[in-house]
Amino acid sequence: MADTPTQDGQVAKLATPLGKDKLCLTRFEGSEAIGELFEYRIEAVSTDPNLDFNDALGQTCSVHLETTDRSGRDFSGILTEAKWAGMRDNLPLYRLVLRPWPWIMSLRSHCRIFANMNVKDIVKEALGNNSFGPIVDLMVEDYPTLEYTVQYRETSLNFALRMMEKFGIYYYFKFDKGDGGSPSQHYLVLADSANHEGLPAPSSILYVPPSAAGPDDTQLFNDWSRQQAVIAGIFELNDYDYNKPNANLLTHEAYFTPPSHSLVYDYPGGYDDKSLGDRLTKVRQEAERVFEDHCSAGGYAPSLTPGYSIQRKSQDGDSQDSDYLILRCNHWYGDQSYASTSSRGGSYSGNYELSRVAIPYRMPLRTRRPVIIGSQPAKVISKENQEIDVDKQGRVLVEFYWDDTTGSNAPNKTPSRRVRVGQFWAGLQRGALFTPRVGDEVMIEHENGDPDRPIIVGSVYNGTSDNPGNLVPLDLPGRKTVSGLLGKSSTDGGSTLKNANAWWFDDARGSEQFYVRARKDLYFRAYNNQNIRINANVAEAVGGNETINVGPVDEEGAKIGGGNAGGNFTLNAFQSITL
Repeated sequence: MADTPTQDGQVAKLATPLGKDKLCLTRFEGSEAIGELFEYRIEAVSTDPNLDFNDALGQTCSVHLETTDRSGRDFSGILTEAKWAGMRDNLPLYRLVLRPWPWIMSLRSHCRIFANMNVKDIVKEALGNNSFGPIVDLMVEDYPTLEYTVQYRETSLNFALRMMEKFGIYYYFKFDKGDGGSPSQHYLVLADSANHEGLPAPSSILYVPPSAAGPDDTQLFNDWSRQQAVIAGIFELNDYDYNKPNANLLTHEAYFTPPSHSLVYDYPGGYDDKSLGDRLTKVRQEAERVFEDHCSAGGYAPSLTPGYSIQRKSQDGDSQDSDYLILRCNHWYGDQSYASTSSRGGSYSGNYELSRVAIPYRMPLRTRRPVIIGSQPAKVISKENQEIDVDKQGRVLVEFYWDDTTGSNAPNKTPSRRVRVGQFWAGLQRGALFTPRVGDEVMIEHENGDPDRPIIVGSVYNGTSDNPGNLVPLDLPGRKTVSGLLGKSSTDGGSTLKNANAWWFDDARGSEQFYVRARKDLYFRAYNNQNIRINANVAEAVGGNETINVGPVDEEGAKIGGGNAGGNFTLNAFQSITL
């Protein structure tokens, strides 16, 4: 056994921030796929039985694997796990796990609003905008600007993935080439095109049947099988837009392959524009096509990297020779020994999944979308410092208490979109209308549980006498028999109850009362008769003038014609009338 193991001359080399040969690789196992986070599991020996990984955890490490054709392959990631695993060749053995830097985003959870942002910008913002790791933008399609998008009680990774899956963006990773001396870098690639980047080297992989012998200095497949399956042939999405209540938003996307019979229908589709719905439906259909026709291969091809295209060649030429998109790779390497200085390393094997480049690639919808069940409190706000900030549809702006868009200690938060206010009755030019005012606490529910579609379903009081907020307008429980409505003069009606219109009734036995108050003018209008019956007394006090017109009136109640004639005025009394 060598006193101090070294990776010099070895096929596989591990580079970490701990320094050269502080850890020497013995085994490597890697699983990577387009649209998935890779995971590399490493076993390595060291001369230190109490190795401290504080300086390496969360930092980039890499494995350089030399290939027979000298093209080489690097596997780079951040160190997320490390543990002591016993002894091997009388040396302390450690097990390490490398993952890509976006994995960090699975540790970051938010509740935040993205207002009036392009889909691409939302995705990159959720992934940290290069602050956690480098992003390569290869997206070529145009994406819509979304008025209101919510990340709700989910990790930033989950949010980014579901946005990408919905709009047809996929991702993979690129790797710098190194020599195993120092850690090499990896990059997140965002793409949406069927024009896939070719693998730099080798540009093609030779297929050699298991019964034949292939060249020793070439990466090759020695196992190949094609897999075909029946898929859903027709996709339809539908939705509803309250701004266009009569619009037909049903979409249809058909891909006819024999046999074509399956229909996938979904509602809501998550769109309010027909053209966007058509696009989302096509993305759903193209994601299904990935499972229709793909190939599995095995052999020695460590340079294969998901997301790149590769050309398959055979010695005799067959119908399977074509350009393929690399979907998935599983790599195994071991056992690399340091028991003697003459050891030159272990052996490699791999299996791979590929699809023809002619088939567009889209990530399937598999990321869970948050669903908001029940109601939530929120506060009505205004961008213009108005007391009542409402648009033509009766919608108001609210601020959610869960919104951390601008940070936990920042005073300003991103307001929601204009939110509809549920009324107890609403129809064409009829119904009830109550508009929440700035500072009111309202209760929010979400259509189909969708965080992007809030609606106000009610208002609530808050605060206590010791911590006043929006207290109830009457003294409770003292006046618990009183029900009704109480407004407040706007603007700046103050805190006094006098500056308000009121309509309430008191159900206290023996003191029942129906009360109406107009802060200024009070109007009654009857288009036919008015009948009033009072069983006791009437007291009327007029502080100014009282005018009674008897005769024809127009639609607005004004007297038609001049003078006092034109009708009858009759007073009847059981005993006497005094004028």
